[in-house]
Amino acid sequence: MFRVSTSGRQAWWVRCALVGALLASLRCARKAGDDSLAIVFSTGDRAHLAAIRFLPDGTHLVTASGDHILRVWDWASARQEQALDNETSVDSLAVGPEGHVLLAGGEDGTLSLWDLRTGSLMTRWHGHSGAVHGVDISPDGLLAASGSDDGTVKLWELPSGKPLRVFVGHTAWVGQIRFSPDGERLLSASADSTLRLWNVKTGVAEHVLEGHSTWVRSGVFIAGGNEILSGGYDQDLRLWDARTGDSLRAMHGASIVYEVNGSQDGLWGISIDRNSSLTLWDLTKGTRVHTYSTPWRGFRNSTSCGDLSPDGRWAVAGDWDDNVYVWDLRPEQASPR
Repeated sequence: MFRVSTSGRQAWWVRCALVGALLASLRCARKAGDDSLAIVFSTGDRAHLAAIRFLPDGTHLVTASGDHILRVWDWASARQEQALDNETSVDSLAVGPEGHVLLAGGEDGTLSLWDLRTGSLMTRWHGHSGAVHGVDISPDGLLAASGSDDGTVKLWELPSGKPLRVFVGHTAWVGQIRFSPDGERLLSASADSTLRLWNVKTGVAEHVLEGHSTWVRSGVFIAGGNEILSGGYDQDLRLWDARTGDSLRAMHGASIVYEVNGSQDGLWGISIDRNSSLTLWDLTKGTRVHTYSTPWRGFRNSTSCGDLSPDGRWAVAGDWDDNVYVWDLRPEQASPR
């Protein structure tokens, strides 16, 4: 396992130097029990990580933090390959289907579309009157959606940023936004304790998913778009039938859930938990398989965002002290239960 750090706050944390876009990493002894922790590195942002996403190739990550810099990493080597100055703090990220474009939702209500091939800003527009907590890009790359502090969900044309539709119905701020795999539906999670499933073409809310007792931070399509996994401040994860809106299962976690994701076969889910951990779930049984804890504990090292690699093998989490953790889920997934 590699560990990269610039702070040296722990005696066993290896110091290294960041020179330009190259972050040298030194091999060191594993901490007992963390064999699945593939790598830890610091982004050097000196600000909490607000969003992190795998690129479609699974070998690169993009991170966003309070310092308004978007960084693209070869995560296995902790090598920074791009640094894009977004000029405003970013709260949410989405990557286009080919991995060529990046959409950033800003705390000032702006949306910024970047070309990752050239590192250039394609379009920026003011989309909301509050922070943009959730963004996504449609599977065909032609549409974007955003959710905000202002309680609205909005649909945009790409790459122009032309407004197409406003989805109204939530009564509190909107968090994560996701298109269905066929691009025909849009899922929004909200602090009004619900998720809503919208028809992209008509703007109608086909289903209101009720079951969480408080803020719903995150919701994603899994199982080829047939199911939905959600998580929130009530510490629960819930599984839903995306066709009917019916609740299928509730799973109680150990902490507030900041973000969820799941494999496209519907077998596995992950939750990014506030108590400095990431949890792997068996969605077929509704059971917790394993909890992956960060090496350091405390509020500053509380996990704040995360993602699952496209092949479902790797899980990544970022924390409030600019550290990135990548775990290999395969050993636990392969273990008999």
